[in-house]
Amino acid sequence: MKKIIIFITVIFFSISIFAQKIDLKEFKKGEKGYEEAKSNVKKGNSYFKKDNRIAYLQAIEFYLKAYEYNSGNAELNYNIGVSYLESIHKKKALLYLRKADSLKKDISPTINWNLGRAYHYNLMFDKAIEKYTVFKKYISKLGGNTDKVERRIKECENGKLLVANPVNAEILKIDIINSSAHDYSPLISADESMMIFTSRRKGGTTNQPTREDGMYYEDIYIL
Repeated sequence: MKKIIIFITVIFFSISIFAQKIDLKEFKKGEKGYEEAKSNVKKGNSYFKKDNRIAYLQAIEFYLKAYEYNSGNAELNYNIGVSYLESIHKKKALLYLRKADSLKKDISPTINWNLGRAYHYNLMFDKAIEKYTVFKKYISKLGGNTDKVERRIKECENGKLLVANPVNAEILKIDIINSSAHDYSPLISADESMMIFTSRRKGGTTNQPTREDGMYYEDIYIL
């Protein structure tokens, strides 16, 4: 039991590291297109294992090519969903995670955690709370720490209140922050006098695109 608790804790707090293994024998639907699809699955897996936001985008690219060959594989749908959750396109995860769950129940010990996050990012707070609660009970039975799940549930409850009581606000695009490149991970200092964010825009310290994806290297910007 102790080993199980440790295992689940590792999964919970290092969730993006674990992909579902795609059995290529089960994945195969026919000869036409299979070898190319198999190659795309393997390439997707190689990027998934790198466990960083840009690599997940690369994994998605190859997984979606394999998806064109076989869209009914539960493990492939799950891996695409998790990749989207760990990328900048989090809302897209829901479609694939729901499909994975419908194709194979209990596909992963963390399926309800991931579904909760996917519903959460799509502002479907009641559904998110439902999935988070299921996962919280699962962790509790194993004697694990549920603080992280409880915090997500609280965020959803706050989200419901905010949606029910909207404020009149104007959203302005600030060109110095919102570039045509990837801008993400913003942080505001405690006194709200400074913003820090990450960008892969042209003109950074290296000002060179990577060989891996052709985009510029990350830089941290302070305003």
